[in-house]
Amino acid sequence: MSETSKPLIHDAENCRRKLAESERIIGEMVEELSSCYESLSAIFRYSAEQTRISDLKAFSQRLLTDLLQIIGADWFVLRLVPSGRDHLAVFAASEPAPELAPLKIPASLQNTDAVEAEAGAAQREVWFDLLRPLDSSDPLSTVKRGSHGLVYPFFAGEELIGTLVVAKSPRANRYSSSQPGVVFTAGQTNVVATFANFLAIQIANNIKQSLVPKQLPPLPGFELAAIFTTC
Repeated sequence: MSETSKPLIHDAENCRRKLAESERIIGEMVEELSSCYESLSAIFRYSAEQTRISDLKAFSQRLLTDLLQIIGADWFVLRLVPSGRDHLAVFAASEPAPELAPLKIPASLQNTDAVEAEAGAAQREVWFDLLRPLDSSDPLSTVKRGSHGLVYPFFAGEELIGTLVVAKSPRANRYSSSQPGVVFTAGQTNVVATFANFLAIQIANNIKQSLVPKQLPPLPGFELAAIFTTC
């Protein structure tokens, strides 16, 4: 190989690397835009229904089933904090699963084997993947052993309402096509946050509605009427 041909080969390799990187970036942008569009479409559709929500559990089930399709996940577990309690209890799940006992929310992150409890205590999302697989003592490990995903905690103000787990089953441990080794892309993770926070609003509204008297007290000589709207 002549000395003059070496720079040409080097330049060609650089061009191939730059082209591959450009294709990866464009692919990520298209994937994120597609996820955002589907996410907004679903949110608008469910927003139109929110005044007619009579079964919060069924509503959550439909909303989160749509979420799985949008981000390419396989299963979810939604836990909520019962009023006045200090634990997370399963409220909805994508499929029949082993009985998952309530999880006490720890005061600190020490000796916490459950990623859902950790996310609630740390008030941040927690991932379980190749770098950090689920501990064998974690309740989620009994759902679909070897799955990878994330736990997203959601709040009403500063009060923890619940946690949402979304994950991919261990079928070949599928990852993002544009980012090998990544369970969900940044765009998909944002979609999870959007759906979880939207659900938090519906749950908070449902709690407010439950506090409103179903009937007004009778007042002789007067006719009473009232209307309740959420802020």
